[in-house]
Amino acid sequence: MGSNTLSLAEAAGNSDADDEDYCWTPLQLAAKEGDLAAVTAILAQHAQDSVADIVNAPPVGYYGRTALQAACESGHEAIVAALLAAGAAVDAPGGHNSGRTALQLACLTTSTAAIPNLQQHYATEQELRDHQSARHRIVDMLLGAGADINTPASKYSGRTALQAASEAGDLRLVEKLLGLGAHVNAGPSTTLGLTALQAAAGRGHLDVVRALLTAGANVNAPASRYRGFTALQGACLHGDSMELVGMLLEAGADPDLGGSKFQGGSALHAAVEGGNIDIVKGLLAAGASVDVTAGGLPGQTPLQSAMLLPDGVREPIERALITAGAVPVSGFKRPTLLFSASHKDLKSR
Repeated sequence: MGSNTLSLAEAAGNSDADDEDYCWTPLQLAAKEGDLAAVTAILAQHAQDSVADIVNAPPVGYYGRTALQAACESGHEAIVAALLAAGAAVDAPGGHNSGRTALQLACLTTSTAAIPNLQQHYATEQELRDHQSARHRIVDMLLGAGADINTPASKYSGRTALQAASEAGDLRLVEKLLGLGAHVNAGPSTTLGLTALQAAAGRGHLDVVRALLTAGANVNAPASRYRGFTALQGACLHGDSMELVGMLLEAGADPDLGGSKFQGGSALHAAVEGGNIDIVKGLLAAGASVDVTAGGLPGQTPLQSAMLLPDGVREPIERALITAGAVPVSGFKRPTLLFSASHKDLKSR
């Protein structure tokens, strides 16, 4: 095994190593962990004409990262600067799964809201704001180094830079990327993909949705082939805001637009699975078809999807659907979640 590759034994001895860390080079691991001293030492060990090969060692495995991608994803500003100075390829592709570029990774993590439990790692709000500012500076460094803002989303769970920033809810960055020519209607990845508008709507980012619509986002862009959703479906499934749903409907969103070919349904299916009675009633008032069936599972109606809801959430939604004319289908054995929602935190509304 080459000197620039971590051995399996070394990785096994590191309790903090991920399952695939044995595939990473020492530089990639040091960049991931934010060890600037180790990064500096590794770069210093190699002659100027060979250091680029070390810096640009390709990612290995399904979830591998180049050193630059690892530093960007983890928010290590000084290491990003050092790697760029050493000749890091700013647009290098990532690993086979979620193969995102450095810019795409940086854009996805600029918002503190995009990183679960981040607040617990910082003593003050100022430290939290400093963290976010550092991530914005990383994006600026990458853009200054010539990063392509329109690199397409990779096949599995990929995001363009704009899709990533939209999902993170970073209005400032979204507006910057749009101003630089980011494609507002760039297509989603095939699996778990989202357009910028779908990503923002699915996270409930009202201001970002408004900015994207103003920039010409297609409110009825189709869902990705596998486990995606339209903008309206995303807002209904994950949002708690009828204001957001109303904004999309006013912009022309079709409540009966089909979802993903695999694991998809209509906006009404999504609203039912999301458990929000106000959104269910809002869609019905907007003319949503009450007995529309899911494309991926012929025969499953919103009323049958409601069977999956917990007590206290299910009953008012069933009543609203039946009042609107929903007809129970005899012989239907068991409903299936059409989207990837979890109902464990739903409360009676």
